[in-house]
Amino acid sequence: MQRELDMSRSGVSREQQLRDEVDRLNHQLLEKDRLIDGQMNSKKSEWAEIYANQKQDLDSMTQENSQLRADIARLKMDLVEA
Repeated sequence: MQRELDMSRSGVSREQQLRDEVDRLNHQLLEKDRLIDGQMNSKKSEWAEIYANQKQDLDSMTQENSQLRADIARLKMDLVEA
């Protein structure tokens, strides 16, 4: 009878150990998920900043090219008139 009681208790304690291990692993998984989310958000911010800078540079160059085309067209007109 005592042996059956000990085995029953052992089963309960083993079950509790497994539950504790599952809880611990779930906690670790959540922490890693948070870490990955933080890293992803950081990288997204970095890339968004890079994109914004490149877009600004491109817009500036596009505007400069348009101005140069207008200047060239004006100079060609001046040459034709001269």
